[in-house]
Amino acid sequence: MGFSDGEACFLIVKKSNSGSGVRFSFVFQLGLHRDDLEVLTYIAKTLGIGRVTVDEKEAECRYIVSDIAGVEKLIVLFDEFNLNTTKHMDYLAFKKAFFLYRDREGVVTESLVEEILKIKSGMNNNRTDFTYPVDHRINITSSWLLGFVEAEGSFHLYRDTLAPAFTIAMSIAQLPVVVKIKEFLVENLGFDDSSK
Repeated sequence: MGFSDGEACFLIVKKSNSGSGVRFSFVFQLGLHRDDLEVLTYIAKTLGIGRVTVDEKEAECRYIVSDIAGVEKLIVLFDEFNLNTTKHMDYLAFKKAFFLYRDREGVVTESLVEEILKIKSGMNNNRTDFTYPVDHRINITSSWLLGFVEAEGSFHLYRDTLAPAFTIAMSIAQLPVVVKIKEFLVENLGFDDSSK
């Protein structure tokens, strides 16, 4: 799940067809540099859902799940293993909109379109509310952290001193997660408590 906390995107795509009205697609996506194609291929094979695409021009590859059965399987997975970052909120919004759309009776009504678009307008880069749900707990584990470091970690040397450094840099909205990561590293791996 840590890899998804770092690299995943939950998308709601509005589509209009002439004569058949509005419909929505629900897309889970992981995007990486094409050098990491094997990682996405492994994820697709392990989960047994989704597809991997390669864009040679942009030097990118993507793991995409957009079919109903695949999205339903992902929902079961993300319900069992919660995301830790604010992507958890995007996931909850995605899930709510998906079930509203999937469980509708009959045609897609104008009020349903408005409700789904309202949910979509508060997700991802448009999110302004970063308040975690009351029952959400940030749970850092070794496996989660490994995946998250693969996605968001940076190992480097300071230019002036050549001192080695490890960094996870995120937006201020992710501060609760960064604090929990530090606690985990100090309590479980003997890191110095004075690490920033």
